[in-house]
Amino acid sequence: MKKLIRWMYKHRGLELRPVPLNPFVEQQRLLGGAGPSVIFDVGAHYGETVREYRALFPSASIYSFEPFSASFAVLEQTAKQDANVHAYMVALSDCVGDSPYSVNGNSATNSLLPVAAEASQYWGHLVQPERVEQVSTTTIDAFCEVTGIEAIDVLKLDVQGCEPLVLRGAERMLRRQAVRLVYAEIIAVPCYDKQVAFDEFLAMMRSYGFLLHNFYAPHLSETGRLKQCDAIFVCGSEDRQGSLGSTCGNESPCLKRVEKSGSVQVA
Repeated sequence: MKKLIRWMYKHRGLELRPVPLNPFVEQQRLLGGAGPSVIFDVGAHYGETVREYRALFPSASIYSFEPFSASFAVLEQTAKQDANVHAYMVALSDCVGDSPYSVNGNSATNSLLPVAAEASQYWGHLVQPERVEQVSTTTIDAFCEVTGIEAIDVLKLDVQGCEPLVLRGAERMLRRQAVRLVYAEIIAVPCYDKQVAFDEFLAMMRSYGFLLHNFYAPHLSETGRLKQCDAIFVCGSEDRQGSLGSTCGNESPCLKRVEKSGSVQVA
């Protein structure tokens, strides 16, 4: 079939070329209508993704999570310029408490997971461990419970191999289909210890009832091997346009937002 289609285009003097898709614009198309009400930006770093989402979804409430203090300081400034951006200096994971946090030479590669011994074979000096710090952690389920958030329209995950931890901490929300779309980074070659394999991650998403929509921004090694990519997953029962509503209650007194302390604690 592919050969036939190529022949038909060539016969008419046309050429088939892959068109790179913008994953943020694609999320806008999939969500349809007025777009999302609630976006979780997990692994927000400096707030780069906040700007992408705000441009496409001007009325959405964006909850950004970044545990590294130096990165959070930049994110905090972005949050202060937008009343609907709420920044929290905490790592989302599968438990509430504290956890060792690997600080690397490039802050974008910081992770709750330590760097794998063979990481340099694929990433060179990009992932260079420097020290370990302690950071506060919470779960999506706990966070949503204390804030009164009943549904998440977009769950964006860029947490350097810890995506499965975040998903396990969202078990309750995922099982009741209260998350509509997941946009996640997937690492396909060794980078972090205890990193989930590529196919295992896809199987995990299926087990939660999410269908793979497409892959984006593939990064390849010099030999052409896939190193990492981004992917959009849609809730199986919400594969097309529609809207999951959200009910955001008042802030719980046991949860401190950036305006108060720059951190979050769940009692």
